Amino acid sequence: MSMVVVVSVLVALVAVLAVRSLVHVGPRQAAVVQRLGQHHRTVRDRWTLLVPGVDRLRGVVGLDEEVVTTAPQPVTTRDDAVVEVVVVVHLQVANPQAAVYETPDYRASVQHVLITALRSVIGRLTLEEALTSRDSINGQLRVVLGQTACRWGLHVNQAEVTSVEPVGSADPRGVVPAQHCQSRLASS
Repeated sequence: MSMVVVVSVLVALVAVLAVRSLVHVGPRQAAVVQRLGQHHRTVRDRWTLLVPGVDRLRGVVGLDEEVVTTAPQPVTTRDDAVVEVVVVVHLQVANPQAAVYETPDYRASVQHVLITALRSVIGRLTLEEALTSRDSINGQLRVVLGQTACRWGLHVNQAEVTSVEPVGSADPRGVVPAQHCQSRLASS
């Protein structure tokens, strides 16, 4: 009788380990598996078996296009006007291993680089240029983000400025008269 108990406990233990070691990676997802602390494999869209005590999931990332939106960012233009800018970035994980290992949180990293690039790009423009040249700003942001995000295993599909609004002393009611005044001074 004691032999039956021992065997049934061992069978139950093996069954529990097998169930806990079986991991499902959903459709349009990729899981990075480490073996003894080193990258072992990347699994996509299937069940996989992890060796207990040896393998572990380092991270699971989605392979669908993701949208990262910044909160309204105050940015100072070359002529010291402050504008609030909102940017939307469409990105996709191209290399799950790099997305997991190269940065702790690729979404937050993209936002930080995006805000820095946005301040750099708009800081070189006047208020009038910032309000009228979104295509140029979008292109420059896409280039900067594309170069950086590539190292993190990401592909930037689109970077788009959705809103540029003057703030504070650059009240929109005063912007148009100021622009007319500026154009009259330039023509004389």
